[in-house]
Formats: sequence, C-alpha cells, structure tokens
Amino acid sequence: MCTSSPRSRRDGWPRAWVRGGRCSSAATAAWWWAPRFRNWWSVPTPWTRTAGCSGSRRPWLPRSRCGRRKRAPCCAYGSERSGSAARGRTGFRSYRRRGGSREAGDGGRGELGSGVLGSAGPPAAGRAEPRQLPALRRVAGGGVLAVIERVRAAVATERLRTELRTFPLPEVGPDEGLLRVEACGLCGTDWEYYTRQRGAHLGPMILGHEIVGTILAVGEEARRRWKVAPGDRVAVEEFLPCGECAFCRTGRPALCDATDSRSTRPFLRYGATPVEVAPALWGGFSEVLYLHPRALVHRVPDGLSPDLATLFVPLSNGIRWVRRDGGLRPRSTVVVIGPGAHGLGCVAAAVEAGAAQVFALGRERSPRLEAAQALGAVPLEADREDVVGAVRDATQGRMADLVVDLAPSGAEGLATTLALAGKGAVVLFAATKHGQLAADAFSEPIVRKGLVVKGVRGRDFEAVDEALAVLASGRLPLQRLRTHRFGLDEVDQALRVQGEKVDPSAIHVAVVP
Repeated sequence: MCTSSPRSRRDGWPRAWVRGGRCSSAATAAWWWAPRFRNWWSVPTPWTRTAGCSGSRRPWLPRSRCGRRKRAPCCAYGSERSGSAARGRTGFRSYRRRGGSREAGDGGRGELGSGVLGSAGPPAAGRAEPRQLPALRRVAGGGVLAVIERVRAAVATERLRTELRTFPLPEVGPDEGLLRVEACGLCGTDWEYYTRQRGAHLGPMILGHEIVGTILAVGEEARRRWKVAPGDRVAVEEFLPCGECAFCRTGRPALCDATDSRSTRPFLRYGATPVEVAPALWGGFSEVLYLHPRALVHRVPDGLSPDLATLFVPLSNGIRWVRRDGGLRPRSTVVVIGPGAHGLGCVAAAVEAGAAQVFALGRERSPRLEAAQALGAVPLEADREDVVGAVRDATQGRMADLVVDLAPSGAEGLATTLALAGKGAVVLFAATKHGQLAADAFSEPIVRKGLVVKGVRGRDFEAVDEALAVLASGRLPLQRLRTHRFGLDEVDQALRVQGEKVDPSAIHVAVVP
C-alpha cells in the first residue's frame, strides 16, 4: 500500500497515486479497482506503463490515476456530467431513462439531461409545460453529443407572417457548436425584416439576434476558443466577423463586410441569414442555434436569468456609444432622445459611468420614461414642455456634454438635438432621419458650437462582458425593462407588440422557446 501520503477524503485513493507516487503490490490495485466496476463508463483506458510506478512489482495502473487525473471528455452526455464537470472539474453522475429520454437528477444552471427543451426549473406562469424530447443520439464531428432529432423554429416566410417549421439537428465539427436557446430578445431590426423593409430579397429566415442559451454540444477546438463546456450559459452576439479586416482589428465588428447586413456583399449574421444557407439554424426564434466558428460567445455570470441576460444587447450598445464613442467623463451632462430599450441602455450606461445629470427625452409620459426615471434620469416630455429651456435651466446655460439621438425624427427633431448640445459637445446618431433637411440648419450649429457628430452602430466585445456584469450586479433596476414574454408559437404577436406599439407598456420583448 502507498504510504507516502494519506488517503484523499474526496477521491477515495492515496494522493501519491494522483501525484505519481509508488505502489507496492497488486493488492493495492485490486483495492482500488473492485468498487469502480460498478460505474463501468468512468473506467479510464487504456492501460499504460507509468513512470510514477516504475519501481513497483506491479506497475500497470491507469495513467489517469498514476499521473494527472483524467478529465471528463467533452463528448460525454450532459446527463452523465455533473455541474462541476461542466465547469472543468471531473465528476460523473448516473442517468436513467424516463419517458423515452435520459434524465439526470437535477438540471443545475441550465445543464443538459432534464429530458426537455427549455430553461431549467419550473415553467413560467401561463406557459405550457416544455415538450418532451426524443431519446439521445450521437452525431459525428469532433466527438460531441446531441440530444434531439428535429428542431422547431419560427420562420419569417413573407411580410408580417411567420410559420413553425422543423429542421434536422446539424452535425457539429471540431470548431463548431450548438446552443439550446433559452431566451431571445426582440429588436427594431427584427421588425424591419419582418415587414420586409430590409432583406426582402433574402427569402425565408429565422429572426432573432439577442440570444441567450446553454451550450448543447461543442467541438474540441471551439471548446478551447470559447472556453465553454456543455451546460454553460452563454450570450451570443449577432455578428460573425472575419476577424482579419481593419474594422475587426479595431473592435468594430458591426462594420465588417462579412457580417454587415447593410453591405453589398454576401454576409452571415444571426437573425438575418436565410434558411437556404445550411444548416438553416441562424436565428434566435428557434429551439437550437448553430454556433458558427466565427461566433462571438460570452459566458453569462452565475445567477443571471436568461430573460434578463437578453438585455445585454441594448446595454452593451449603450456602454459602447456613451463611454467609448461619446467619451463620457464623470460629472458630465447627458441627454438621451428616445427612451426605447437601447435608449434606456444608454441611460443606464451614463448613470454607471458617473454622469452628473442624465435627461431622458420622450414625447409624452409613458412607462418607458418612468423606467428611465427609475434608472436615475430626469424625464422630459417634448409634447408638454420646453425641453431645451429645461436643460438650459438645469445646467445654468452650459447645455449637454453628450447627446445621444435614437429617434427616427425629421428636421424638427434634428434641430432640437443640436440645440440641446453645448459648446464642444459630442452628438451621436443611432437612428436615421427622414424628410428634407436644410443644409444651413444642420451645419450652422455644428460649426458655431464646434460639435463632434458621429454615427454609431453595434458594440465591441468588451462592452458585452461589461453589460453582463452590470446586469448580474443588480445595482440598477434593469429588471423593469422586461415587460413581455412569448412562446415560440407566438412570435407574430411578439413582433407586433414590439413594432406596432400596440401595447404602450412594452419596453423589451423576448421570445422564450
């Protein structure tokens, strides 16, 4: 028996074996192996001669027990791996058959093995029970596992209409992955594709790009690149950048031609790629999302719910625009025009950055302005008060240091935006204007005040991680932005609530497959 170290309480064998210690007899091996045959699938193979036991009479022991402990393979069933195994530590648990699927004792934080497709835990109020899945099956490519045969998705087939279709689960290569979608937020871009204002020539597609879910399967190369394992909850950006152009190297993937939806070249992008492009699962309004090798994947902090995590897109955009593009300094004055989800993300980013005063400008009193006030902004109603005079009085005539305009208004709105900016201020436009604009009315205040005018799109990788950290911290009441949740068979209703403004209380709408 090994005597160089005491027996490990956790593992049940002498620590000397793990560290390459010496073994004295065959009885020692028999002592260790006898109870292990009950869990035959965890027996490490093959047998090999190990330097740590070179002086023993019986040196043939598994390398993983004599040397470094063998890691759990990435191809293990999610139901076989415990929560600690999914985060890089070994550990197995048995599975059992129930109702035609293999299940584990508990789902953990969104792990596989529950036998259903949906978020772990009880279903949301008013929602039907998640549907049962078929039995587990193996798929080729990188030694990964999948758990379903067919995937349901809401496909936008024509203007103002989606239909549920099923697609085969794709095989995953070593640099690819699959995501079990838990929640997907809606954006104004989804409404534009839904109404065919954009992408009418692309054909049917699965919309949705504010995606949060758990890793269903992942190849070895992708596992190392994304630093994830099956069962990990992640957020996925819509961009699939090339990683080589000047925009990618400077942290502006939204402008990369390989993923820019406004580009004249062919592009790949979540929520804007037709189903004709294999493997079809390119949108968040689906039970499973295909993870392309160029996907931008972020780990979601522990304890952050999937539907709240979908706010990472408007909040990270706000962080990028206000802090990076706007160069916001502490004790500055900020005006945000348009208190939608992205406008409220800008309000939250300005408050987090230490702005002295933040004004949220809307047309009339609404739940959106109330949410902005809860985040720390001063609400202004353009239809009922002189907003320029109110900002002038509050700042003793200095006006705003940063103005973020997210409202698709015309010439009158543009004049108000420029009037709210003080000398040397930065003005950011995140929405296009319409109507005829007089050149002198636009250029005169810019030159006279020395304004810096920028157009903003998208975000950088770091901004998403910062946004997820803010959401997980609970410092701001961002949960007030979550107003509507719909199932996969209610995507048409969700899009109309988001785009047609049929419900004035709607701020951020999400689809929960």
